[in-house]
Amino acid sequence: MVAANLPPRDESRGLHCDEAILLRLLDETLSEHQQSIAEDHLATCHACQHRLETLAGDATLWTETRSVYGRDEPAHDERLPVTETAPATGHDADATQAWLRAIAAPPRENDPACLGRIDRYRIDSVIGSGGMGVVASGFDDQLGRPVAIKFLASHLAGLAPARRRFTREARAAAAIVHPSIMPIYGVSEKSHPPYLVMPLIGSSSAGRSLQCRIDQEGPLDLETALGIAAQIAEGLAAAHQRGVVHRDIKPGNILLEENSPRILIADFGLARAIDDATVTVSGMVAGTPQYMSPEQAAGEDVGPRSDLFSLGSVLYSMLTGRPPFVADSPIAVLRKVIDTPASPVVDRVESLPPWVERLVQRFLCKAPAQRIASAIDAAQLLRQAEAHVRHPSANPLPVLLQRPRMARGRSVIAALFAVAALAILFALAKFPWIGTSPRSPSTTPVTREASAPPRPATTITTGPSIESKAPREEASLSWQWEGFADEIRQIQLGMNQLENDIGFPPVD
Repeated sequence: MVAANLPPRDESRGLHCDEAILLRLLDETLSEHQQSIAEDHLATCHACQHRLETLAGDATLWTETRSVYGRDEPAHDERLPVTETAPATGHDADATQAWLRAIAAPPRENDPACLGRIDRYRIDSVIGSGGMGVVASGFDDQLGRPVAIKFLASHLAGLAPARRRFTREARAAAAIVHPSIMPIYGVSEKSHPPYLVMPLIGSSSAGRSLQCRIDQEGPLDLETALGIAAQIAEGLAAAHQRGVVHRDIKPGNILLEENSPRILIADFGLARAIDDATVTVSGMVAGTPQYMSPEQAAGEDVGPRSDLFSLGSVLYSMLTGRPPFVADSPIAVLRKVIDTPASPVVDRVESLPPWVERLVQRFLCKAPAQRIASAIDAAQLLRQAEAHVRHPSANPLPVLLQRPRMARGRSVIAALFAVAALAILFALAKFPWIGTSPRSPSTTPVTREASAPPRPATTITTGPSIESKAPREEASLSWQWEGFADEIRQIQLGMNQLENDIGFPPVD
């Protein structure tokens, strides 16, 4: 089978695509499944990129590409996803700038400092680059506003399936209108390479990501973390309502606006329409290992609750300064995601209240059905928790986050009272003389009605009589019963006081 010549996704990156596969990729004769696997491999394998260039046979077309990918590369850190757009520095930035100058029109005389122009956009500088593309800061001359321009990577720009996936990214994000979703200003799928245009967050870069803030400042305070998580949940709710699952929620894809608490969810490059069968059948495992859901890590079908697990991992990272699942290799990380519970956040940050752990675990349940039901529910719960942290006296802790024993306190008290009542009934059954007045030996028997035949008297001569066990004086017996009843009243009063101390409202 031709598919057997494709490098398996779950094996070493040292494997390469067969030449026949690369030729069929150029001819666009591979199946959707085979194309997806090959593109995924090409995103990170520079040897196969170079081989693909050679097979293309047009040296002039790939001259600038070789300037980017023909250099010596440092060891690839598999803990970073191939879709990650990392800041371009040093030699990487120089090579990427050279590539952008080659694909862009020359700059105008009045802006010689820019890298060039493409259509109506001025290209100013490189923001970052990754296996799937390059992001540059620029300026829209027509509308007079700064923009970020995302170009499809050159080794994928000549492949029709890659162009279609790139266009799908733009359409998926453009279909979602929400303050927490990065908007798409425009897309050019027929240019070489294709590109899409987004807002530029920040004055000279794509804005500081949440990951950058965590790296620079460490764990965030509880109120800030809850506010950011609530905004992410609200944005995901809008996406899920349109049938779009992001699949790569992580701190690096959350952008923070300058001088504003607002966040933007970026990079829908892994987003898939839930009913997009042509992509779903590929079985592709995509995303960032530390923030994947268990079902995503296992290569299973994912739904909206997969994004909620990732959101819980982002919340964990904001509160502790590190992801919930860390290991020496991507495979080890995936195994932890699937099999190992995350260490409690309160163990890593002792100042956090215990209910924060209950909140995080609402998201990090291994089974999707046990997680919080929807992004809408998640946003509501996070907003309620944020309000409680801001003003505890005015905003009680949500019931879902209260201690289980408090939630069940009234039923426990009712059970205790029932046990006490059963004990009383047992005592009455065991000692039937309690609560009755014994007859004195001199007391005259009650005269029965005339119609009833007299009953012969029976004298018990063996063993002690019932009267012999009872107190000899009626006053003494009455005192004991009144004391017993008083004890019962004291128990009931004590239970009522316990309910008041805990804070239960009175029962209607």
